[in-house]
Amino acid sequence: MIAAGSDWSYALARTAPDKKNAIFALYNYAQTLNHTAERYHEPSMAEIKLHWWQEEIERLFQQHAQHPLAQTLQTAAQQWPLNKVALLAIIEAALLSLKTQRFETQSELAQHYQHTGGIIHSLMATVLNDGIIDQHTEKYAHTLGIALETIRHIIDTPFHLARQHLYFPAESLEQQNVDLPALFNKPQGNTQLTALLKEQANWARQQYQQALEQLPSNQLATQRPIRLYAALCFTQLDKIEQDDFAVCEHRIELSPLKKWWRSIRFH
Repeated sequence: MIAAGSDWSYALARTAPDKKNAIFALYNYAQTLNHTAERYHEPSMAEIKLHWWQEEIERLFQQHAQHPLAQTLQTAAQQWPLNKVALLAIIEAALLSLKTQRFETQSELAQHYQHTGGIIHSLMATVLNDGIIDQHTEKYAHTLGIALETIRHIIDTPFHLARQHLYFPAESLEQQNVDLPALFNKPQGNTQLTALLKEQANWARQQYQQALEQLPSNQLATQRPIRLYAALCFTQLDKIEQDDFAVCEHRIELSPLKKWWRSIRFH
C-alpha cells in the first residue's frame, strides 16, 4: 500500500492500479534490502535476512513466494518481465553495502549505486512501458537510479556515519584531508562533511541532467511517474542544500502542499 502523502503517492496518482502496485512493490523491495544492509543492529542478522531474500526470490519465480511484498512482485512478474537475475543482483549489492566501509573513487561509488538503484528503476521503467524497454530508456533509468541513490545516501548520512560506512569517494576524503575521527564522533556542523555532501549533491544533479538527456522524447509521457518522483527528490535536495546540508541535525521533508503543487505543474 502506498502511504498517503509520500512522494510515490503523488508520482503514481495517474498510473493504472496494476502498474502502480508493481512499481511500489519494486520500490519497497529495494528499500527493504537497503535498510537491512544500512540500518542494522547486528550485521550477522542483516546478512541472514538478505540471504533469506535470495531464497525468497527463487521461490517467487517458482510461484511460491511467502512474504507479502514478494507475493505482489510474483503477481507483477506474471504480467511483466521482472528479471530474476536483476532482482538477485540488488541483493548482492545490499550484501556489498553491509560489508564495504568505503569506495575508492566516484566511479566505483556510481557503479554500486547503479546496482542498488539503477536496476530497480530500469525494472520500473519496463513496467511503465508495458514490458518493453529500449536501450536509451534503460540507460536513462540506470543513470537516474544513480542520481537518486546519491540523494538517498545524502539524506541517510547519520545512519552511515554511525556505522563508519562512508558513501563518499576515498579520493575526495584524501583531497580534503578529512579528519575521520571528528567526522564520525561529531558530524553536526562539521564543515568538511558539508563540503563532501555538497560535492555529492552536485554529482547527483549532473547524473540527473544526463539521465534526462538520455530519455527519448517519445517516452516522456510514459515515464512521467518516475520523472515526477525524481523531480520531488531533487526539490527536497534543494531544500537540504538551502539548509546547509544539516542532515545530521534534522531531516528536511517537503510539505504535502509543496508536493501537490509540484505535481500538478509537472509535465
